[in-house]
Amino acid sequence: MSEVTVRRSKTVNAPIDLETLVRTAAFQLLFTSGQGIRPDLLAEVTGISPKKLAALIQRLDQAGRIRRDGAGMVIGSAGLA
Repeated sequence: MSEVTVRRSKTVNAPIDLETLVRTAAFQLLFTSGQGIRPDLLAEVTGISPKKLAALIQRLDQAGRIRRDGAGMVIGSAGLA
């Protein structure tokens, strides 16, 4: 598998929270691949444990910040404010 790097804004040096990290990574992966993102790939890219990531994805999905399909693939990520 090719290595994917999550890019952070060069103008912001503040620490990034996990929800923002997941949303940013999901957006970048969706943009570059053009297809749904498996949760295990998102865990690998972000460095978040699969168990913790599952809870984050659930919370973000319920809040409307990301979208998942019936198989649990991330298929959408709301832009960051």
